[in-house]
Amino acid sequence: TSGWQIDCEKLSATVSTQTVALVVVNPNNPTGSFIKQEELQQLNALCAEHQLAIISDEVFSDYGEGEDAQRVPSLVGNRGALTFVLSGLSKISALPQVKLSWIHVSGPETLRAAAQERLDFIADTYLSVGTPVQHAAARLLTQRRHVQKQIRQRCRANEQYLLAQCAHTAHCRVLQREGGWYAIIAIANEFSEEEFTVRLLEEYDVLIHPGYFFDFPQPGYLVVSLLTPSKIFERGVELVLKRIADGF
Repeated sequence: TSGWQIDCEKLSATVSTQTVALVVVNPNNPTGSFIKQEELQQLNALCAEHQLAIISDEVFSDYGEGEDAQRVPSLVGNRGALTFVLSGLSKISALPQVKLSWIHVSGPETLRAAAQERLDFIADTYLSVGTPVQHAAARLLTQRRHVQKQIRQRCRANEQYLLAQCAHTAHCRVLQREGGWYAIIAIANEFSEEEFTVRLLEEYDVLIHPGYFFDFPQPGYLVVSLLTPSKIFERGVELVLKRIADGF
């Protein structure tokens, strides 16, 4: 298949006079899909038509997989629309307890300058980042590649195991992933995601997410974390697939 895509026609139809911005997650969570060049052009055109901004959450942008010339790895520097790119140490350095995030602003110069001035004012109304975090930030950013390498290696290994196990069954398949920390299992037959995930948790201590947590349009999807230590992940996958094969 061609992978995940933005339905720009449907998106355009939802824009109203109350719409002020388009919010994207790049790469998406949990699909792991990146925006493509053509999609960005369409988003920029939509923003120009309706005077909208783009807010791009890119906390997973350092965790892309594979190569794709059409992929937009980041909206930093996007000049087609006023663009706010969000990120922080939580995912980049795998430090959710260290509270430091930032916003990069780009776009047409007049819009960018006005937005920057307003952001500066807003920032002044909040408490500043903790002093220890400020002092540690430069070093944490410099050292982030070490932990990112470990995360990517574990995610790849777990994904390969999941793909290999699902290849032996007709009951489910793993959807394409371009980045991020999650894998999506699509089940061949409709079933109660909530009942399945609750039973897994209660009977086997296996925690996964039902697809409806992420607003999938129909039932039949499970979301699993690829960050789990490999031995635990493999045992969990075995139990999940066994329950699926047994008809839950």
